[in-house]
Amino acid sequence: MSFFAVPLNRKTNIFDNIVYMMEKYADNLEELVMERTGQLIEEKKKTDALLERMLPPYVSSPCKYLHVVSLREVPGLSNPGNII
Repeated sequence: MSFFAVPLNRKTNIFDNIVYMMEKYADNLEELVMERTGQLIEEKKKTDALLERMLPPYVSSPCKYLHVVSLREVPGLSNPGNII
């Protein structure tokens, strides 16, 4: 993107230019978030389907709702025997 990204049919100053570039950047980020969210949903569907094929329903169903906890957080919550 060039420095003078604002359309040439109007008089510009640096503030207008910065606002214009930030708006374009925000629009681009929104598009990226929508695209990545779609990819995440597709991967979640694939993961759920794989779980359903590998495990019986009474095991796979609760697995869909588990919250993954960072391994760094687990040791502080309990002793090693409880983690396993």
